[in-house]
Parts: sequence; C-alpha cells; structure tokens
Amino acid sequence: MKSLVTYNKPGIETTIESASGLSRRQMVFVIALPLLFLMAGLLSIIISRFLGPFVASNPILSTLIGFVFGIMVFILFIPKVLKMPKGKTTLRCYLNDIGMDRIRPLSRTLLIYLPCLISIIVSQIVASLVYNQFILRWDFDIFVDRLFDMTRIRTWIGWSPVIAVGSIFEEIVLRGVVLTMLLQVYSERRAIAISAVAFGYVHILNLLNGLTYNNLIFVIGQIVWASIIGVLYGYMFLKTGNLYANMFLHWTANGLSNCFMFLPSVTPEMHVMLNIIFNIGLMSTTMSILWVALVNRYWPNKSSTINLLKHDE
Repeated sequence: MKSLVTYNKPGIETTIESASGLSRRQMVFVIALPLLFLMAGLLSIIISRFLGPFVASNPILSTLIGFVFGIMVFILFIPKVLKMPKGKTTLRCYLNDIGMDRIRPLSRTLLIYLPCLISIIVSQIVASLVYNQFILRWDFDIFVDRLFDMTRIRTWIGWSPVIAVGSIFEEIVLRGVVLTMLLQVYSERRAIAISAVAFGYVHILNLLNGLTYNNLIFVIGQIVWASIIGVLYGYMFLKTGNLYANMFLHWTANGLSNCFMFLPSVTPEMHVMLNIIFNIGLMSTTMSILWVALVNRYWPNKSSTINLLKHDE
C-alpha cells in the first residue's frame, strides 16, 4: 500500500515511512555511496585493461566502457537489486521516479541551465581577477590576455568533456535516487541539505589518488565546494522536475575544469579557498539559485511533476 502523504507543495508529493525517517537499508545505501562509485569505476578499469592497452590508454574508448558500466550499475543494479529509491519497481517507473523520462519544455530547461553555466564561468573569471589584483598584483592587461588565451584554454580543457561524463551518473544517484528518497521523509530544504552533504562526502574517494598533503587539502576543499553546489543541483532538480538541467550543468562545469581560473604559482590552500568562495562554491551557487528562483516565479513548472509516492514492496 502507498504511504499517507504527509508533505505537499505544488507539483510535489512526499511520503513518510516511519517517524524515525529513513529505513536501515536506505541509511546503509547513503553511507556506502563511495563504495558504489568505486565498484563501477573498478569494473570499467578492469574491462578496459582486459581489452588491451589500446583501449585502456584511449580516453574515448575507456570512457565509453565506463559509460556502459555506469548504465549497468546506476540504471539497472540500483532499482533491480538494491530496490532504490522506493522499493521494487519497473525500469519505466524508476526512470519516472528519478526524472529521466521527461525534459519538456526543453526551452525552460535550457533557460535554467545556460545562465547557471555562465555564472560558473563568471565566478571563475572573478576568482582569477581577485587573485591577480590582490595577491599577485600582476599587470592587469597582461594577465587578462593570458586568462583569455584560447590556446591555453583549449590545452587546459583537453579531454575533460569526455572524461566528465561520469558526472551524469553522479546526478542520477545523488539527485535522482538519494534526493527522491529523502523527499519521502523530509521537507524540501532538509532533503536538499542532506543530499548536498552526501554529494560532498562521495568525493572522499579522491583520497585514493594519494595521501599527499596537496591531495588531502584538495579533497577537503572538494568536499566543501561539492556540498555547496550540491544545494544548487538539488534545487534545480525540484524546480525543473527532471534531471537533465543538472546533468548538462554538472557535465559542462566539470568539463570546463577551471579553464577560466588562471592562477599561476597558487598554493593548494589558496586554490581551495578560491574554489569555495567563487568557482563552484558560494558565488556561483548563490547567483544560480537566484536565477532558478526567478525563472520558476515567472515560468512555474506545470508540465511535469516529481512523483515521490512509494511503490508497493
């Protein structure tokens, strides 16, 4: 039977399973999220190496294999084996639950996505200029010429847009599955906050890149700024009614990978601080949330809703 609806807002319905909130199985799922991503990553690496050095060393082929395993883990394994976010369900219902079976109106999704991306680029530029003017005190014209040097930008981006497709699966899990699950027991604000912290927590996996001082500082900072921008991703998911604006923004933000943050001779601590305050931290998140709220005020989402009722077990 479906649970009683305990929290209603236009376009959204949430349910509650028990007074204590999430079930033990759901709590274990959230805590074990890094292991889930690690499993998917290791499977794709093993298969890539098994297919030979040509595949393992080719960014496009290895990413394609990772994408296939991502579909297996995050589109099939989660709903069919783990039965998340709402119990036993069909693939069609699962895609509906996580907001992947709808994108219309496309123009509204793009209207939300593009300015949010621009806000991240602007925040990167502001971070670079602040660092230039107050830290390095370089000549302004020379610094700006270097900042917008297309040769540098193309080199910096490189294969990042290809490799960044993994961010699509982060959105499926953290917003599609985890946030949908949290909205069954918590209010919007609390659910978004918890899912944002979970998003930051998942990045603890990057400690596997090495327990050096620089990497430790980077991972700590990444956990903080991922939690901050995770608030934006959660808010976007609610206001668009689908995952695609999140996927587009997350993918392109990771693909740009600080290409408009020209920070010569920057220390790890300063780099982390600039990211938290500007790039994908407080500045870009605040600007983007205000924009999404403005769009939603004058163009509310009426064509699609997030269905958060529990399925029968």
